[in-house]
Amino acid sequence: MKVLFVCTGNTCRSSMAEALLRALLRRRGLEERITVASAGTAASPGAPATIAAVETLKEMGIDLSGHVARTVTPEEVREADLVLTMTREHKRQLRELVPDAGDKIYTLKEFILEEAVAERERRRAELRRAIEAKRRKFEEVHGVEIEALRKRREELLEELDRVEGLLQAWERLEEEEVAEERRSLDEVEAALSELDVKDPFGQALDVYRSVAGELSELLERLISKLEKSTP
Repeated sequence: MKVLFVCTGNTCRSSMAEALLRALLRRRGLEERITVASAGTAASPGAPATIAAVETLKEMGIDLSGHVARTVTPEEVREADLVLTMTREHKRQLRELVPDAGDKIYTLKEFILEEAVAERERRRAELRRAIEAKRRKFEEVHGVEIEALRKRREELLEELDRVEGLLQAWERLEEEEVAEERRSLDEVEAALSELDVKDPFGQALDVYRSVAGELSELLERLISKLEKSTP
C-alpha cells in the first residue's frame, strides 16, 4: 500500500507527516507493507524542509534534513492507494486535478475521524433542509402579503420608505424562524473547519512542535486503521 501526503509547499506539514509515519511504520515492522511519500500542490522543487520542521523532528529523533520538496503530479495521485491532504482546500485541488481518483483523497483528519465527519455532514445537510423547509412554509403563509408589498413598492415610489419598512419586518420574521437552525449550522461549519492541519510555515518553533505532535497522534491512528484494511 502506498500513502501520499500532500500540503502546499511540501516543506512543513506533509514532509513531517511522511517522516513521522515512516518512523512509526519502522517501529512496528510495517515498512514493507506500507510505503510513504509526500508532495506539495505549489511546491518549489528541490527546496529543503524548513529549519523549524527539521529542528522539531530532530527533537523527536527523526532526521528530516535530507528532505527535498516535490510538486504533486496526477500520475503520483493515481499511483497512490491513499492520498491524505493537510486541508480541505488541498483535497479540493487534487480532486479537481484528478477527478477519477476522488474516492481515495481525504484530509488526514477526515480519514482518521471518518465516522465523526460523516455525522457532521449528515447534521449539516439536515439543518440546511430544515432551513429550506421553513422558508418554503413561511413563503406559503406570508407570500401573498410580501408580494403585494413588493408590487406596492414598485408602483408607489413615494411610499417606498413605508413599504420598505414593512417588507423588512416580514423578512426579519422569516430569519427569526430559522435562527436556531442557522446558529446550529454555523457550529457544524466551524466543527468541519477543524479538519485542517494547521500550516506552521513562518511561525515559531513551538507551532511546529504542536503540529508535529498532532501529526504523530493522527498517524498512530492512521496506522491502526490501515493495519485493519491492509492484508
